[in-house]
Amino acid sequence: MGAHQRLAEWDRTAMWSLVRGVNSRIGQQTIDFVESWLRIAASSEVSGAASNEVLRDLVRRRELRRGMQSRLQNDKLLANWAGESGAGRLNYRWGTVRRLARDIHGALGDEGSRAGA
Repeated sequence: MGAHQRLAEWDRTAMWSLVRGVNSRIGQQTIDFVESWLRIAASSEVSGAASNEVLRDLVRRRELRRGMQSRLQNDKLLANWAGESGAGRLNYRWGTVRRLARDIHGALGDEGSRAGA
């Protein structure tokens, strides 16, 4: 089964049920945007999403709804934007987790775990 078919057959009703269970404040505009993106991506070449004019227009329209907070209308916001859109690598406070894991292993007498961590 190809990526397009898997995307087209994805049970998005179950996905939205799960997502809304975690965050009930997700608005209908966000749901509509994601649904439109997925529908378009399922019917076109996903690897070319950045150059797909229909997807670019979808993002453009969503950004313009922000009014003067839109980077497409506010040159100062655009100039200060580093290109990130919330899709960067997440840290999950790895330093804290590593320290906690070391403490647990130490308390259990697994001193060998300290050497490589």
